[in-house]
Amino acid sequence: LMARFNVFSLIFLIIAIIGFLFSIQFSLTGNFIHESFIDFDFWNILTIFSFVMFLVVFLSWRKLEAILVPTGTHEADRERANKGAKYYHEHENREPEVLISGSHDKKPFLSSQPGHIYKYVRKRGVKREDILFEPYSKNTAENVVYSCDVIRREGIKRVDVVSNPSHLWRFKFLFEKARDEGLIDKEVKIEYIPTRRNFLFEDVKDGVYGVMHYLYYLWKWKDKPLKSLKNGRWRKF
Repeated sequence: LMARFNVFSLIFLIIAIIGFLFSIQFSLTGNFIHESFIDFDFWNILTIFSFVMFLVVFLSWRKLEAILVPTGTHEADRERANKGAKYYHEHENREPEVLISGSHDKKPFLSSQPGHIYKYVRKRGVKREDILFEPYSKNTAENVVYSCDVIRREGIKRVDVVSNPSHLWRFKFLFEKARDEGLIDKEVKIEYIPTRRNFLFEDVKDGVYGVMHYLYYLWKWKDKPLKSLKNGRWRKF
């Protein structure tokens, strides 16, 4: 709820309060305060207009940027969470949210992979109300398709994907495909944030796995529509 109190809604609320106070005459008689509304004039109009604008902005405002952090290995989860939290704080002026993508595989949430990422980012100062969760994806293709559902529902206009370099190759290929298929609006800007400097700085195991799966995804999804995957649901923490 507090996340909706952005600068514009607060400005309109303050103006509405000031207008309301000026639209009332206070006259002190003995130990009592007598209040009487003055004629319907500028201050009344300003108060009503500002309060209506406050309600409109407050109820419709959404954060427009999400930092997508997918699950991986235990070490990858830690690196991605650390990088995502760091990026979150570096761009606080854009008021981003952190979108954790990955299935908890019927485990208690806090003991699952997405639960570990959640705890990592919370310890690093990411606010609870700034965290979104996509809890159904079990691979990178589902990360993209199910996250697109969240992006559409939340009205997000910019997505920053955080992962190791060779994993980002798959994300870039799949997000471009999702855009072509209309799963995500063409106006949505997507940036890719590597956890390490580049592919050469990855662990050998992660690098080999990343290359092999990138080639596999190119073969598997080249002519197969991502729409064939069932859209996931989402919930906000």
